[in-house]
Amino acid sequence: MAAARRAMGENQFWDLVGVLEGSVDEPAVERLTAALRTTGRRGPAAFQERLAAVLHDLDREVLCRQPVRWVDDPPGVTVPLSADAFLYLRAHVVASGRAVVARAIADPASLLEREWEDGEALLYAAETVTGQEIETRLSYETGSNEDHWSFVDDEDVAMPVVAVNVWDLLETTEGYLGESDVLTTMPTYAWWLSTDVLAPAGEAVEGAVLEQGGLPDSLGVVQIQLEVCFGDRWQLSPEIAARVEDEETYVGTVSRARVELAQVEFRSWDEDRQRRTLTSVLATCVLAVLPDEHGSRPMLHELQRSAED
Repeated sequence: MAAARRAMGENQFWDLVGVLEGSVDEPAVERLTAALRTTGRRGPAAFQERLAAVLHDLDREVLCRQPVRWVDDPPGVTVPLSADAFLYLRAHVVASGRAVVARAIADPASLLEREWEDGEALLYAAETVTGQEIETRLSYETGSNEDHWSFVDDEDVAMPVVAVNVWDLLETTEGYLGESDVLTTMPTYAWWLSTDVLAPAGEAVEGAVLEQGGLPDSLGVVQIQLEVCFGDRWQLSPEIAARVEDEETYVGTVSRARVELAQVEFRSWDEDRQRRTLTSVLATCVLAVLPDEHGSRPMLHELQRSAED
């Protein structure tokens, strides 16, 4: 029977990480692979075992939910982390050294004190030396450290009856729309919009609908999707697309309402004014979709007037 692979000792591991000098760029990773070649036949695999253990320990929901800044983001921009982005962030945290890892675990907000790079290359440094995949005892994939994540079964999560998407028309990117193979310019998600603004506005409007029984069968949809676009003008009369098939999230038949807000002016306001205005706009959109007899309309009209307070 093959002996169990042992993780590299912590001191040796962190000495090797030190050759990265806090970086995960190509020259830094090349220095690490050169150092790993001097550790003997079992060294790279032992290094990978220890790396997996440290990454696994950093795999914590509280860290994943922290806003972070990436080196290639515009100044002042913070973005939420996808599963892959959180893994690559953790890799750079490890590359930054033992003290940075310990500080991140003790004070998750410390992640916002600096800009981070994509550390994916560190994950494969040892395998570059061995020339083959190294399986580790612990998984470092996001969500694998179950002791530090709160999981909810998908069956217990109700699909929202009102979904809100916020797009920035002034900050665009290139991509492929739907199944098209034609490269096109698309808006980016409005990451700059605080969750302290977006969440209460969406919850208030959806709560009004749910309190009166949700969406009526006569509407013929499973969800109302609200698209708030931040561009160069105010267009507050919702554009309605009724009873269309959602080909992005595949939730079924939906109705959509789209409005446009002046991005520069909106961003100049404090969060309280942003929240009141957004709540009013979302209420206006839902009112444009719901039938006249729906019981939530009085509450939605009240929310619609919140921008006047």
